[in-house]
Amino acid sequence: SKYLGYDNYADFTKQQIEISEKSNKNLTSIIKKNKLTIIVILIIISSIFIYSYSTRQRWMIWQEDHYIEVDFDVQKYSVNQIKVFKEERILYFKKVKPKCDDVFFDKGGNVLMWYGKNRDKNYEFFTALGLHPETGKTLKPITRYIIDKHICKE
Repeated sequence: SKYLGYDNYADFTKQQIEISEKSNKNLTSIIKKNKLTIIVILIIISSIFIYSYSTRQRWMIWQEDHYIEVDFDVQKYSVNQIKVFKEERILYFKKVKPKCDDVFFDKGGNVLMWYGKNRDKNYEFFTALGLHPETGKTLKPITRYIIDKHICKE
């Protein structure tokens, strides 16, 4: 211990404890002085995490008669199946089987149903404007002719 500049081992441990206490006091004083800076840094870091989570890319696929949200997994789904997530598609875009007594137009005469042909050339009906989920063709607004010819056949 004399080689290191201490009288004995007890003197060495005592001085190490004093050094440790001084550094703790210095750290505490630095934290107190820079409290605002530390808070701002924490807020910035939290904001970055929240922003990156809320803007992450989301995906959806067509499942029988509606879209569902899925993880991007090319082993589970083919690349043409996966579409960029659109919340209005999940909520409002559904394939339906209309009956003759369904409402096809609102009071203002606006269309409430759209149609398109599937790969087998059969008519399919949907609750919102968009692309046919299987063929990718733009759906058409329903008309009185389509209603009479394909839904209300007599």
